[in-house]
Amino acid sequence: MELAKLIAPNGIWGKVWLAAHWERKLKKQFTIRTRKFQTNPLLARKQFVLDVIHPSMANVAKKDLTEKLAKMYKVKDTACIQLFSFKTAFGGGRSTGFGLIYESLDKMKKFEPKYRLKRAGVGGEKTGAGRRGKKDTKNRMKKARGKDKSKDYQEIDLRSLLATISAKRSLVSLRATGHLLVGACKIYCKQSAFLEEEADEVRAGLMMAFSRPTEEPEVEISGRIREVRPGALTPILADDQALLGGKKHIARLEDITLKNQGKEDAGSGTPFRQTVLSVP
Repeated sequence: MELAKLIAPNGIWGKVWLAAHWERKLKKQFTIRTRKFQTNPLLARKQFVLDVIHPSMANVAKKDLTEKLAKMYKVKDTACIQLFSFKTAFGGGRSTGFGLIYESLDKMKKFEPKYRLKRAGVGGEKTGAGRRGKKDTKNRMKKARGKDKSKDYQEIDLRSLLATISAKRSLVSLRATGHLLVGACKIYCKQSAFLEEEADEVRAGLMMAFSRPTEEPEVEISGRIREVRPGALTPILADDQALLGGKKHIARLEDITLKNQGKEDAGSGTPFRQTVLSVP
């Protein structure tokens, strides 16, 4: 009996529940005001600035605003109402935006921009690939995979390449910054002590072969700036196709690896391993 009195509306618990209920209900209340209201017959719509006063809410959902506007202006189809560009005032409690009420859905599809139609779910399904999908596809196409990858790889011996380059004089430029530039192909050194020594040897030979004789004192090769002989640039156009099998791609740092010495190399007694230059 005492429990029933407590739960009753006039009881203590009943009063607490009613107070909490009305507090929740008041928190969800908001007021809308329209200003600069215009009827635009050319675009078959009503346009206005919408002020939303919401002192106990952070912001108001567009769905709630649309339903309230539909009741105010007796709009049968709520899809004909477009709300956009809402900004909340500093300190909260008040937001301002723009509103459009079209006469029909067909008129809205005719005059509204596509991005607003898509936001409202009226513009139809998205056609074609998205921005992220195009980007991923483009990056995948850059990489050779499967059989194509094995076809594009070419084995090059750096020391024998030195003789070929020196004979054809098709060196464009030479830098001591970790790579050789042969024709339009850069050859990088991987972080391997054996390959670095071999590449340094090739770099030194190339630098000596294509440098002009000067009376300057001998300095370290890495710190010397050399120029290409005038006649070295002429045969480049003819030799680029023959050099490196006609492949004109940049070989990245990880594309040069060491290959184990084969039986033929072991029998010939060559003191160095064969390097593999992977040209993607």
